[in-house]
Amino acid sequence: MQKLFIVVYLLSIVNIVYAQKNKEVKIVADNAPFEWGKISEADLKMTVYTPDSSADAVVLNDAGEIGIDFFNTSIKSTYKQHRRVKILKKSSFDDQGLVKIPYLKSSEVFSRLKAQVIQPDGSVLVLKSSDILDEKVTEYRSQKKILFPALQEGSIIEYECEINNDHPTSLHDWYFQDDIPVRRSDLTLSIPKVFSIIRGKRGDFFVNQGKNTLTYTTIGNSIEGRKIDVENQFFYADTVASIKSDKYITTLRDYLTHFYFQLKSINYLDGTSENRSSTWEIFTKEMLEGSPGVWSRRKNSYSDAWNDIQVKVATLTTPLEKISALHNFVKNNIEWTGNKGIIPEESLNKVYKEKKGDCADINYLLVALLNEAGIKAFPYLISSRSHGKAFVFYPFREQFNYTLCYIELEGKPFLLDATDPLLSVNMPRIDALNETGFVLDKNNPHWVDIVPQQGLTTRILNIELDKSNRMSGTLQSRFKGYDALIERYNSNNKEALEKSVKNYFSEAGAEVLIDSVTQTNLKSVNEPMNTTVYFKINDAATSAGDIVYLNPTAYFDYTKNPFKQKERKYPIDLPYPERKQFAVNLKIPEGFEVTDLPKSVKVTLLDDAANFQYAVSTINGQVQYTVKLNINRLHFSSEEYIPLKDFFDQVAAKLNEQVVLKKK
Repeated sequence: MQKLFIVVYLLSIVNIVYAQKNKEVKIVADNAPFEWGKISEADLKMTVYTPDSSADAVVLNDAGEIGIDFFNTSIKSTYKQHRRVKILKKSSFDDQGLVKIPYLKSSEVFSRLKAQVIQPDGSVLVLKSSDILDEKVTEYRSQKKILFPALQEGSIIEYECEINNDHPTSLHDWYFQDDIPVRRSDLTLSIPKVFSIIRGKRGDFFVNQGKNTLTYTTIGNSIEGRKIDVENQFFYADTVASIKSDKYITTLRDYLTHFYFQLKSINYLDGTSENRSSTWEIFTKEMLEGSPGVWSRRKNSYSDAWNDIQVKVATLTTPLEKISALHNFVKNNIEWTGNKGIIPEESLNKVYKEKKGDCADINYLLVALLNEAGIKAFPYLISSRSHGKAFVFYPFREQFNYTLCYIELEGKPFLLDATDPLLSVNMPRIDALNETGFVLDKNNPHWVDIVPQQGLTTRILNIELDKSNRMSGTLQSRFKGYDALIERYNSNNKEALEKSVKNYFSEAGAEVLIDSVTQTNLKSVNEPMNTTVYFKINDAATSAGDIVYLNPTAYFDYTKNPFKQKERKYPIDLPYPERKQFAVNLKIPEGFEVTDLPKSVKVTLLDDAANFQYAVSTINGQVQYTVKLNINRLHFSSEEYIPLKDFFDQVAAKLNEQVVLKKK
């Protein structure tokens, strides 16, 4: 029998269904099958979801089908979803009223898409075409955006879609879990036995597997067709707890329980087989030698930019000087559009002429110029933190969404990102700090871990207290690494700087009166950024008769624990290591003495994953504090959450202790 070929069955007409007339919902029994537009009376009247009474919405049912179908000698994959959500509180209107359905614009089409709102009184509002938008996400991905109108407390939103893919090397993921509770989630996976599928799972919630069944499909025309067994696998999850977004994550999708799939091989009817799993070598060749990857590396694609910078480069002697000069040249001449990507969408000369481009346009140009200057440079592909963690085991292109520039200098890797003038050498933007990335080197394609610079903040507080409990003094701050980057974003002009200072003091509940603020190295991104604040704070201390209570360390960065949940069911992922150093010199007011001083402590977390030092003493009429906090590790498992939370509880408690002064 002739071998199967992976060929597109492209639907000539995309039939997206929009009915527009109102109608009444059909009421069915509580245990009735999950069918379009048929709602049980209990679901219609539901006001509270009993397993989680705090939930502002609940997924009542979410049913999916993922499969591969034959059409003579070609195949296609199909993804179907029917989802129904109950709105319980107004607070869920914004989140649940907008649904996004991603798809690959190069190979996928919608053959069906319909949506409706079922109101508490049983009336039905069927969405119009104007309620469903199509939006580009990257050069490869788009999404349908469904805007559900006229939501009320008690409304039920429902949508159904079918997406056909003419290149089924990978299949859609299926999420059993969400940021709201899920009452029931079902998935049917229908794969002809000639195909071998890799199925992976992320997340910790238990997924049940139902009984597998066999059906068949027919290959070939009606006369010569042959029947092939199709394995139908059923998976389901009941009463799935929600996961709420918290600080220090990549994207919530990384932690929700879900399946992901990859086509591994095809076992033909004649006994032969074809390995459909690509390799990183093949992937790299396709990226670099396919259009437009190949022309982006040709000199005539970037010649205009090179002609403008080559004279300056020729005057430089060291590789680091050339790297810095070319990095500055690109980032200061081309504005980032905000779009991400992994292949340049435009000619690099056009990007240079128009002075704008996406991250691939900009950083491919930097790669080209560095190579022209004799510095070996390569495109470096990542999945950004907001996009999700990369799958290092398989080279499917859609996992990547951002491009950096990679070089090695004296055996040390450097990552360059020219999308922002505030980024220095070896400092990609924070959203790019997602563990690892892939080097598109045709001779040695490989993964290289991202080792981010630390964020370092040093503060020196010199203060004195008057008889009215008003504090005055100076706060000198020095920022390096990613702390400097954030501070530059937050204080890029005088007004923003004063606002940033006030916000800093207000974290401790203080209303600061600023006398003056000075700032140095705002634009000098290779130098530490410095600020000096002259300030006053009224009612900075509390008096009780002859006793004065004062807490100078209330102005440290971690006086509040950033981890507030009692438990956390997914890991903690910090973008970069942190170093905080804080010194206080408090002049003891004339006529007072110190009667109670906090004790000095040292606290260490999990084999020095983090450490905290707090030392306080009196000397020469001053109370002096030295505080250091180091966060050395970036990744903590969910099992390590409680020790991590306890560590920051101790830090916050210590930083909120007071010194006690008494009149002599």
